[in-house]
Amino acid sequence: AEEVQVATQTNAAVSFQLTVTIPVQNFAEVDPSAIELLVGALNNILQSVVCPQASNIVSCLASHLDTQTTSISSYRKLMHVSRQLVSEILSFTYQFDVGIECPSSGCNVNSITTALEDAAS
Repeated sequence: AEEVQVATQTNAAVSFQLTVTIPVQNFAEVDPSAIELLVGALNNILQSVVCPQASNIVSCLASHLDTQTTSISSYRKLMHVSRQLVSEILSFTYQFDVGIECPSSGCNVNSITTALEDAAS
């Protein structure tokens, strides 16, 4: 008689977001193509840094979700004269989708997500 062995593989999908902020001045003068290059470069860097390199990682994909600009005004006193300094913060939000091969005991998706978020920040 032939013996048949059946192996069951369970995968879990983990998703989380990460926002990178960069201060800028005179955002209006920044060429939009430079922002596009920065978005692409950040995507590549974050994917290589944040995505875990482990044998149980089936897939890991970083994707750009959103770019926002926030103006920040501050006042500075120089020689008894108040002067307003305006700068802006660029916020780039990325989504990470990680596929994980679970052991036979299963995966705790919440703890895995927390560990990946902590490692990414």
